[in-house]
Amino acid sequence: MGRKPDGEPATTGNGSDCTVGGHTACPTTKALPLSYGLFCYLIFICTLLYAIGFVGNLVVPFPC
Repeated sequence: MGRKPDGEPATTGNGSDCTVGGHTACPTTKALPLSYGLFCYLIFICTLLYAIGFVGNLVVPFPC
């Protein structure tokens, strides 16, 4: 896909192109940051729940 003289990416004219940062993006390009964010959020929730259980002396594994 070429570029217009002003530097913007040329479109195919069907209106289905999506752009991220001025570049054409595929669905994977949009799904990857979303899945990374969800993974980080899940790790945070697990860590928070473990900390609550540790401080509250609930069911958490303790070192011997």
